[in-house]
Amino acid sequence: MSNIRSMEISDVARAAEIQAFAMQSTSLYTLLPNISEIVARLTKILSDSTCESYVYDDGAIKGFAVAGPCYDKDIANGFELWYIYVDPTAQRQGIGTKLAAYFEETALRRGHKKLCLRTLEKNAVARTFYEELGYGPDGARVFIEAVAAYQIRYFKEI
Repeated sequence: MSNIRSMEISDVARAAEIQAFAMQSTSLYTLLPNISEIVARLTKILSDSTCESYVYDDGAIKGFAVAGPCYDKDIANGFELWYIYVDPTAQRQGIGTKLAAYFEETALRRGHKKLCLRTLEKNAVARTFYEELGYGPDGARVFIEAVAAYQIRYFKEI
């Protein structure tokens, strides 16, 4: 995992680019992502001690992940993968798998054994990726107006 390090404020613009580019490339989102909103959100997350933010950097930042306490109260002491994005030009090279493994290691270090994440129900690529990592849908599902799609929650105990 030597290519994974903590996200720094100087990485936020690149991370926002990756997220926006990845969202646009999937054709699953009805609204185009707003880079300045992503930058503001990531900047705020960096100052939150309950969160973990890291990048995959092998000389160029190719992906990032952000994690923190699970939003849902039905998963007590859960840790949630809030974001994981890999630059579409660097996908299918194992970067997402490495970021996900680092998320799980981080959760264990913090004393969490219950993990969750969310994805759009119609995002077959992401769902396959998470299922290959041992995550499974747990039945939680919510309609997200902004993207006019259902979001489902995945769960894994480690």
